[in-house]
Amino acid sequence: MSKYDWYWHILTGEPISLNKPLSSTDGRYELGDVLPDTSHLDPHSALVRTRVREKVRQTLGELGKVDRRYPYILRHRFGLDGADLMTLEELAQKLILSRERVRQLQNRALQMLRNSLLEALEEVEK
Repeated sequence: MSKYDWYWHILTGEPISLNKPLSSTDGRYELGDVLPDTSHLDPHSALVRTRVREKVRQTLGELGKVDRRYPYILRHRFGLDGADLMTLEELAQKLILSRERVRQLQNRALQMLRNSLLEALEEVEK
């Protein structure tokens, strides 16, 4: 398949067979041989993703010991652990705080979460 054929298929949106030879002179390789399998993560990425999830759950628990509002705000602002997404205004009404105060608490909790995640990622990289 020439690069012009490739571009034509991309521009027109026509499907391309994964069994189509890559070169007109040598039919040894097919398009499916060189495309990465994006349905699976490589082992390192899978490990990092697992560690990050574990660390987020652990850190949310630790944040709750500092201020019980921290994990509640983060869970509902970002939909963590299946929580319903809420705006700052909705959280402010629920917690009986100003929207600005909820934003401040969210930022403080995010900073603590970031620091904890950076530590965890450094451990994985060792």
